[in-house]
Amino acid sequence: MFGVKSNFINVEFRSLEEILNDKWISEDAKNKILNKEIQKEDEQKENENKILKILTEYIEEEVEEKNV
Repeated sequence: MFGVKSNFINVEFRSLEEILNDKWISEDAKNKILNKEIQKEDEQKENENKILKILTEYIEEEVEEKNV
């Protein structure tokens, strides 16, 4: 964990593990944070799958052209 202090704002940057282990944060808040992290991972996997699909199609087209 590390923090940033200024005259206007005090912000702490904490790991997901630190947040989930914090006894002062409600279970509801922890669940919302965890769900947001899961959503981010799902979106990342979706994007990776789209890229893989595009690359696969490109490679298949290249192979077809070379076989013709």
